[in-house]
Amino acid sequence: MSTVDPVDTRLLEHLSSRIERQLDALRHACFRFEVLRAVVTAGKQEWLPESNADLAQALGALQQTDRDLRSSLVDAAVSLGLSSESTLREVGVAAPEPWDFVFARHREAIEQWARQANELARACTQILRKLLSTLDMALTMIGGEAPIGYDETGGEGPVTGSIGLVNTRI
Repeated sequence: MSTVDPVDTRLLEHLSSRIERQLDALRHACFRFEVLRAVVTAGKQEWLPESNADLAQALGALQQTDRDLRSSLVDAAVSLGLSSESTLREVGVAAPEPWDFVFARHREAIEQWARQANELARACTQILRKLLSTLDMALTMIGGEAPIGYDETGGEGPVTGSIGLVNTRI
């Protein structure tokens, strides 16, 4: 007669806690994108440095919570006898009740907020590019120098590419 090793519920609780932190960070990043969009569309360029700095800080926190989540995901997966490369979906399927349900809801929430954050990031990038283009054309017409924009981290430089917020393979 073989015995089944009991699941370490502390690891599942820890993973759930890390997911909640990730969701909080995603929501906060969405808020910061909304603030940046409001600043730009209201024509309040004097607040761009502060808005960019706030957004960069929110994205840094998001990246940290993503690293923490991935570490907890590996621990939970291994404790369930899965590969350390397992996704949250795979961990949820292998986890006992009620964790299977909890992780399924968490995964859905992460997907929803990550999708919203990516949409906001794209919208902000487009708005900022239009603003910079308009400023560049205006300065060119009057013989001024082209403006320096802000990159994805809030530092000075060209606004290029898109912002990759989270690894969506969860």
